[in-house]
Amino acid sequence: MFKFNREREVEAKEKKLYKFMKKNKIDTLLISNLNNFAWLTGGGDSQVRLTQMSGVCTAVFTGGKKYIVTSNIEGVRIVDEEVKGLGYTLEAHNWWEAPKKEDIIKALIGTGSAASDDGIYNTRKIDGDLMQLRMVLSNEEVRKYKWLGKKAGKAMSRVCKKIKKGSKEDDVSAALAKELFKEGIQPSVLLMAQEDRVMKYRHPVSTQTTINKYIMVVLCAKKWGLVVSLTRIVHFGAVPAELAKKHAAVIKVDATLNLCTKAGLTIGEVFRRAQAVYKETGFEKEW
Repeated sequence: MFKFNREREVEAKEKKLYKFMKKNKIDTLLISNLNNFAWLTGGGDSQVRLTQMSGVCTAVFTGGKKYIVTSNIEGVRIVDEEVKGLGYTLEAHNWWEAPKKEDIIKALIGTGSAASDDGIYNTRKIDGDLMQLRMVLSNEEVRKYKWLGKKAGKAMSRVCKKIKKGSKEDDVSAALAKELFKEGIQPSVLLMAQEDRVMKYRHPVSTQTTINKYIMVVLCAKKWGLVVSLTRIVHFGAVPAELAKKHAAVIKVDATLNLCTKAGLTIGEVFRRAQAVYKETGFEKEW
């Protein structure tokens, strides 16, 4: 089992958050989106539906105190399993009285200035500012990323080595999802494309199409609010020269993006370097 110092991570992030609130004259901050909730709680998960962007609760920071505002059917689990030991106070309403959530939050806000990551209740939306805070990774997050990348890579390799001709794309998706969930990792994106689909679609969702020659397997694996992305191609028999050329170009572009992602360069500068490699490898318009 991977272990990390959650309390130390959360304490450092909250110091950063309170400093941000003071600088921007924010008395109360509301956090509802999954990514920000996970970041501030050191990996807490407030989702129920896999497709939602906002969680089932709102974390409220005000007056040096922290609250979880949600319905009575979500509150106990969130406090017991997602923010245990982090000092949150639960403020719950009956699930059939959804408007009560607004009443609770407005009472916590009082007469002070309020902001949020989703603009709820006409508060100032500052999700873009919070993204800037999230982009600076803590030491604990770097350790988590390394663990997650290693686990996702091993799961991908195990599944890819077992792919056979005649299998369906969905068979591969199911096998990969199973490997990930065994490690407590969620596949937030699973894309599959066999030879007839791979060159036609940028985001080929998995289908019942049969694999005859080769398949591209794309995965985004999520845990603690962190996501790693990886792609593999499994080919049966000799690889055609054109496919090998494209694969080599993709690897060079990917390496450029990774090597250029460092302090001192903007995202725009990194992307322009990648564009240059697209051109250099003969695929100028493919970015």
